[in-house]
Amino acid sequence: LALLPSDNETVEAAVIANMAVDEGLLHRDVSSSSYRFVHDQVREAAYSIIPEAERDLFHLSIGRQLIQRIPPQDVEENIFAVLGQIIRGIPFVEDHSEKLTISRFCLVGGEKAKSTASFHFAAEYLAQGCELLDKNDWEIDYQLALKLHTGAANALLAVGNYERMLQTVEKVLARGKAFSDKFPAYYAMIHGAGTQGRVNEVVRYSLDMLNALGVSLPAKPEMESVQEHYKKLMPKLDLQTDCTSFVRQLQSRRAEDPNKIAAMRVLSILGRFSFISNQLLANMCTMTGITLCLENGITKESALLFAMMGSLACIMDDYGEGYRFGKIALALLRETNDKALLPRVYMIVFGLVNINVDPLQAGLEQLKYGYEIGLSVGDTEFAFTNIWIYVVSALVCGRSLQSLSEEISSYLIGMKAYKNHMQHLLLPYGQGILNLMGETGRPSDNRQGDNRQELPYILRGALMNESNVLDRPLTPRSVKVVQTVYNLKAMIAYLFREYDVAAQCAEKAESVASGRSFSPATQVLSSFYRGLIAIQMCRTGTTQAEKWRAVFDREMTKMKKWSATASWNCEHKRLLFQAEAAYCAGDRVAAKIAYEDSIRLAADHGFVSDQALACERIGLFCADTIGTDAALPYLQRALSLYQEFGAEAKVKHLLMCLSIPTGSS
Repeated sequence: LALLPSDNETVEAAVIANMAVDEGLLHRDVSSSSYRFVHDQVREAAYSIIPEAERDLFHLSIGRQLIQRIPPQDVEENIFAVLGQIIRGIPFVEDHSEKLTISRFCLVGGEKAKSTASFHFAAEYLAQGCELLDKNDWEIDYQLALKLHTGAANALLAVGNYERMLQTVEKVLARGKAFSDKFPAYYAMIHGAGTQGRVNEVVRYSLDMLNALGVSLPAKPEMESVQEHYKKLMPKLDLQTDCTSFVRQLQSRRAEDPNKIAAMRVLSILGRFSFISNQLLANMCTMTGITLCLENGITKESALLFAMMGSLACIMDDYGEGYRFGKIALALLRETNDKALLPRVYMIVFGLVNINVDPLQAGLEQLKYGYEIGLSVGDTEFAFTNIWIYVVSALVCGRSLQSLSEEISSYLIGMKAYKNHMQHLLLPYGQGILNLMGETGRPSDNRQGDNRQELPYILRGALMNESNVLDRPLTPRSVKVVQTVYNLKAMIAYLFREYDVAAQCAEKAESVASGRSFSPATQVLSSFYRGLIAIQMCRTGTTQAEKWRAVFDREMTKMKKWSATASWNCEHKRLLFQAEAAYCAGDRVAAKIAYEDSIRLAADHGFVSDQALACERIGLFCADTIGTDAALPYLQRALSLYQEFGAEAKVKHLLMCLSIPTGSS
């Protein structure tokens, strides 16, 4: 009632409203002098009286009165009520000054929506505010136009509306007065291209911006220059100083030059997105950013740069230093308390660095937290990267397939809604897990009879059809997906003793590989099964035994290296390699000891699926070298562990094998 233009109208309206209260149609809130309908159906009936053609004008009229009547100090509190009315009638607004007024309200509403992680509403309000402005308004109220457009670009990026985001960015780049005013637009453009997997565009945009900021980087660095830069940089990082003292030294100096601050941010973004496709460039970005930190002082981006430096040190096999840089990154992040950076730092530290030293299980909850915070701040790219690494790591740990499958389903909904490219890497894992659970999509003739069974290594079912990936021409954007599909097919085929298929898939995965795997968890998983497949092919008397022996030796070298720093995660895998190699060489005593040690460590360290596999392998070894009676306890234990894992398809497979002769392992 306070919004009505005169006291007489207020009194008249109050009389009518009170009559409606008496009739049971309205409820009165005495404390605020407000009324509301007692039921939605009453409200809808009242609303239906208004002719449909006049409703938008009706909402516009209410919105105009709200704008006129709400005191400035109460605007933010009531902004959603105002915009909910006014936006319906915007097509009827013709006065330019009124458009400017509404656009200011859109800015307030967009910023408030963004602060509450309501990014869809933020994008709607800010984009609407942009549409109300014309080219001249950039001169009339430059700050309003700049804030609306940069805010809209970031909100549109957060909700995955890349086309509209680019249109908004183009206006900022064309009309922004100072280069620094264009920084947020560049960031949004680079992130947008990266989120869609268009890495070449990320590189081009980033290098152009860096050149303008006075930082020169080669698009395709040479390995020699990267190694030389690394050797020169490491002594400057006070490797002998403890982390606490080194962090204090860093925090004593803050960067002030806006161009250097912007350069460090671009380097951190470019380094992240080029990590898979152009690792040498990613390494140069990291080292250049760290050098700028040391020379100019730290920024909030420094936590991310030191996390990236930790990843680089691990790539250089300096796992201890990588772990130290990860601790520095977390300390800097705590000091800034910047939630926008947390998903990025957590993804690198807990997904790429600490896994090389700490138990794999130790980082799972942090990766999930990085995902949750990423969604809350609109950083969907790093949110979904965190959760992809979490899924792979949880699978390696032997987490319950049922619960993991349910989680994946919910994550995929978000990835598809935001059009995030990580869904293409997650789908094969989701389908592979369904296959292990017994939910495959293609039947095959059973070799043991006329019954029909599923081919578990065919990734075809509720989530994906592998043909849609493997039958298409290979492109730079599809390489990692194709490699992932073949690696998973190789793993599952090996588990179901389809060794020829496993070998073919392992070879195909190798043939399409380009650069280093993004996550150490994927490296370990693919290396583990590639090594097992290789030694199996040696033992089955293939004509290519020499080639497969070289593959096994290579994977064993990797596993020894990883086991030296992350024994919790890899020592039981190395021991299974050792057992299979001894079995192949005919050293039964050494093989049995190594099998038993692998089973014990896998159990002690909580790797249920690896424990099940080791039990099955020693069971097959015993059946072949001692007899079925010696094999049965191990195979029954494997059966129980596969059931605990949730691999129902493998349980059925093992039960079937237990009912027939086990001469072939």
